[in-house]
Amino acid sequence: MKKIILSLVIIVSLSSFAYTQTAEEYNEQGMEKGKSGNYQDALNLFTKAIEINPDYAEAYYNLGLTYQNLQNYSKAISDYDKAIEIDPDYASAYINRGDIYSNLQNYSKAISDYTRAITINPNLANAYYDRGLLYYFINEFPKAISDYTKAIEINPDFSNAYYNRGGVYFKLLKYLEAISDITEAIKINPALPDAYYTRGVAYSEGLQDYSNAISDFTKAIEINPNYEVAYFKRGNAYDNLKDYSKAISDYSKAIEINPNYAEAYSNRGVSYYYSGDANKACDDWHKAYSLGLTEVMININNYCK
Repeated sequence: MKKIILSLVIIVSLSSFAYTQTAEEYNEQGMEKGKSGNYQDALNLFTKAIEINPDYAEAYYNLGLTYQNLQNYSKAISDYDKAIEIDPDYASAYINRGDIYSNLQNYSKAISDYTRAITINPNLANAYYDRGLLYYFINEFPKAISDYTKAIEINPDFSNAYYNRGGVYFKLLKYLEAISDITEAIKINPALPDAYYTRGVAYSEGLQDYSNAISDFTKAIEINPNYEVAYFKRGNAYDNLKDYSKAISDYSKAIEINPNYAEAYSNRGVSYYYSGDANKACDDWHKAYSLGLTEVMININNYCK
């Protein structure tokens, strides 16, 4: 009888030491689930962490990040709001909430959030970069240049900041500055087809330097063989050099990739016309018109029977 009583005491004593997970452990487990894309389990684990510790800002942040990954933006914003309420200096929460507002095209709120993050931590290159992008969208170009410049000061290898600052200079018709910045972006990351393309446009349409433009469009195409607009722009460069056969070849490739590329039909028609084939020129102009490019009717009326 004593043995039985002793056993019961041992069992009861052991049960009193049953392990209970901490909020931090639930949060860590949720982060692991989130990394593997198991978002529902992650949500459950972050929620458990918050149940244990209702003032756990990081768990609210991670909950918001998970909802953001699921594109449930209203819940994500709500959780970031809570994280910021608990910790008003939570810079990453401001940045992520700013990203959501940016995606929702609420640029004023997004800029406000990025600005708050920068105030908390002035060394956040990505916050300057993201705010610069929004300033570009709302045509505040000097502010965009300033933010991209600051991002580059913080991170000298920030290729996208160089590229986007170059894009602002291009918009302002400052082609040499644009080319300089885009060249820096390419030095840092030589695998950016858009950088070669944009620099090519700056060379061709800004400086009428068609040889360098062709070289850049060719490089963009090497990286992305389906870059239809790069074929189109290279075709324009060849046309300006009166190399109509190469221009026709490039316009044809652009049309092969995108059979509804009205501008490519129109410009190929011009190259056909100047190379002496009026019939093919008119066929292309009629096709461009059928695709909605109404201005090509001038060529049809003037040069086609």
